[in-house]
Amino acid sequence: MTQAGDVRQRRRWGRVFLLAMVPVMAAVFWAVERAGDDDADGARAGAPPQDDGATAFNSEVTSPVEDYLRFAGAGDSPMPEPDAVPEYIAAGLRKLAGALGALTLGSHDLQVDLRVAAEHLLLNPASTATTTVVRRGLISAAAAMQPSGGSNHVDLRRIAQSIEPDRPLLDQRAAVRDFFRESAMAMQKVSNPAA
Repeated sequence: MTQAGDVRQRRRWGRVFLLAMVPVMAAVFWAVERAGDDDADGARAGAPPQDDGATAFNSEVTSPVEDYLRFAGAGDSPMPEPDAVPEYIAAGLRKLAGALGALTLGSHDLQVDLRVAAEHLLLNPASTATTTVVRRGLISAAAAMQPSGGSNHVDLRRIAQSIEPDRPLLDQRAAVRDFFRESAMAMQKVSNPAA
């Protein structure tokens, strides 16, 4: 084969390769976009069937605060039951971070710490080191929401401090659930002081 024929052959194979890569790149792009969807997708998989499932994990909410309030069952909507699942608690930590950011309560570092705690929980839910990281984040969140140490009838710091650092977090899910519910009620008062 001549050198010109060799060049044509390589160009032809190059075009075939590029055409074959288009569906692969599209599939990778779709997977990356899908992975970046709402944090509630992971939690939704563990949720028990309720109505149509949209009540507790509605991804079309108007704000991160409203998303957290719905998640934690503040007000009329009850908190769903799958609190034993690490993904569910991790989703709560992420939503709490988003709501605190939207209300400009606490520092940016606090939001990052809560999201990091969620990742720790997903990676090693049985570790007491994970419990310590989550506990520390919840205590900081409580301080951001109640800087005077509990101006409401419930002391969020006390609830966060009731989490024992030497026990796995999933064994203490009732305390985490109480924190989510009570912090949502406190947040509701902060976000709507007239109510």
